[in-house]
Amino acid sequence: MCGFLILLSVFFLISCGKETTTRPFDCLVTFHYNYGKMNVDCPDQYLGVKTGQVVAIMPGYSESFKEYEVPGYYLDGWYLPEVNAAGEPVVDKETGRVRLAERWDFATGTVTSDMTLYANLVEQPTLSFVDADTGAEVSSIRGNPGTQRQQPSQTLAPKKEGYTLFGYYQDPECTQPFAFPYTFTKENETAYVKFLAGNWLFVDDAAGFQKGVQNNLNLYLTADIDFAQYPWVTSDFNGTINGNGHKLTGITIDKVGSRNNMVNFGLFGRLGANTHIYDLEIADVSIRFTAQVQGTYQVAPLAQEMVSGARLERVTVSGSLTYDISVAPTTEVYPLVATGKVPDGAFTDCTFTITLTDAKAEPAPADD
Repeated sequence: MCGFLILLSVFFLISCGKETTTRPFDCLVTFHYNYGKMNVDCPDQYLGVKTGQVVAIMPGYSESFKEYEVPGYYLDGWYLPEVNAAGEPVVDKETGRVRLAERWDFATGTVTSDMTLYANLVEQPTLSFVDADTGAEVSSIRGNPGTQRQQPSQTLAPKKEGYTLFGYYQDPECTQPFAFPYTFTKENETAYVKFLAGNWLFVDDAAGFQKGVQNNLNLYLTADIDFAQYPWVTSDFNGTINGNGHKLTGITIDKVGSRNNMVNFGLFGRLGANTHIYDLEIADVSIRFTAQVQGTYQVAPLAQEMVSGARLERVTVSGSLTYDISVAPTTEVYPLVATGKVPDGAFTDCTFTITLTDAKAEPAPADD
């Protein structure tokens, strides 16, 4: 070890490839990056070693004895060269790289003369992102074995014109999610990506749902959503909601009719001509309307208005609408839409079970 420290003290002179008149070592070990015809700049590095000693360090040992990087490759060990009958390294004519023999064992290999160790540069393994529908590779990333990559950010995620990325999967059938962070091995890997036609916002919580509705985005539900701890905001809507078979629960709406608040007392305000809501259940919604001042209000549980073209398919809505219109007796209460008008073809395979209750109605007389 003492000898090694002495050798290390003259390392800077050695690493420049210049030897003193009297060498303070017996053998010179050259580290050659064996990049052949690749257009890179990785100069040779040198280390002095006493005869019969091991090569105690290698490039990467310290900042002053760093390991050079070759883009797209990782260094998988240092090797002795394959040699010809004259003892000269054999060079591959196609790549310009020296062919490698046995791997050098830094723990046990001892040096008996000057020698050159050659880097085994191996192409970095690739994680390919493949379109599950077409089988085409849409993007890829590389990394050294053992390094990790998080799921690509929105900016770097795979893209397909006219589609929205839905998720990453292990199989082309998209049944097993692909796990991130991903740790590179020495083998190439494939992650299948599922795209949905159109521009979608994927939502799984109340805040995301309300934000999407208020901005007329196309919503794709990925989970049931509970509004018990989140206020429902009645908004106009003119986009698409794909419920994907999921359910909205815990919706409580408390509305007051006043001079400053004359409309939008149900789940939605105006449903525009581009509205398409399908495969969605809205369960046990509770709506309460109270007329605060005189006036003629139009009250309904589903929407204030449905424009021709708006449509609901396979939508189920259940719950109750309780109203107090005692100070505004000319108010009209409708079972679904406040204008009383439902466009032709607006509902397909829909079920509405909403109980309308007048909070101030006299109770029916008891049976004798």
